[in-house]
Amino acid sequence: MKTKILNTRERKQLFEKLSKIYGITANEMKGMFIESGKRKIRYFTGSLPREELAGLAQELNIDTIGMYIIALENFHGELRPRLSFDAVSLLRNKIKKQVIELDEKQAKKWLKGESLIIEMTKAQGIDENVGLLVLKYKNDLIGCGKFSIQEKDGKKLVKITNFVPKQVRSTLL
Repeated sequence: MKTKILNTRERKQLFEKLSKIYGITANEMKGMFIESGKRKIRYFTGSLPREELAGLAQELNIDTIGMYIIALENFHGELRPRLSFDAVSLLRNKIKKQVIELDEKQAKKWLKGESLIIEMTKAQGIDENVGLLVLKYKNDLIGCGKFSIQEKDGKKLVKITNFVPKQVRSTLL
């Protein structure tokens, strides 16, 4: 599997999207970003210099260095960053946009791994054209989902696809 450390231009492009979608700025994350696997980006803050890390990546099959934080999702031909479950926790104080508040029933469904359908009136402040949002329950951010808008019986509904990893799905809240 090909591993690539993002260069300055690629990092800038990634942060332009992160800023536009979630309000996260580049100066808030100082580590290296590594693209590995199928459009997955990992974040590395270790002490290994960039050159050594790049050399190791060429010599060995390194797929799991750093923390998986982003999947690049295709939205009408444009790749957009969907934050991983762990990234939402890591960046909880930096995410300023595309956040939707859930009630207890919705949060329980989400944490069990179920997708949600909610009325658009509850999703005020969400940019409909982005296709991604972060879910919040009380003071906790509990995941990131891909969404689409549907019309039913004259109401706008938001369908949110669940990406909570199986190993962290819970029957408790």
